[in-house]
Amino acid sequence: MNSQFSDKIIKSLAFKYGLPELVIRKIVLYQFQFVKEKMADGTKGDYETFPTIKLPDFGTFTPMKGKINRMGDGSEYERKKREIFKKKYGEDLDEVTRLRQNKDDDEPIRDEPQ
Repeated sequence: MNSQFSDKIIKSLAFKYGLPELVIRKIVLYQFQFVKEKMADGTKGDYETFPTIKLPDFGTFTPMKGKINRMGDGSEYERKKREIFKKKYGEDLDEVTRLRQNKDDDEPIRDEPQ
């Protein structure tokens, strides 16, 4: 939620309620963080374990059965994802992930080749 439109809404709410923009931003984004956490509780490949969540005045978040089923072992879906990554960046996704996980927290992660 970093668009100019959302920033404008957050600024107007901060002014209206006399609260810092950071507090308003956390309040607004909390509901989406909640949805993310609840969806993460689901079991890969088991559609029934993923909840349907309704946010008042916003809408309903329902998992897509096809996407959940593709998550199973992930073989075909993950293979295609890795192929696209390799074509786009010329690097193996598993190797990049492994390198990023082994980096020290002090070192910034380089996203672009230098």
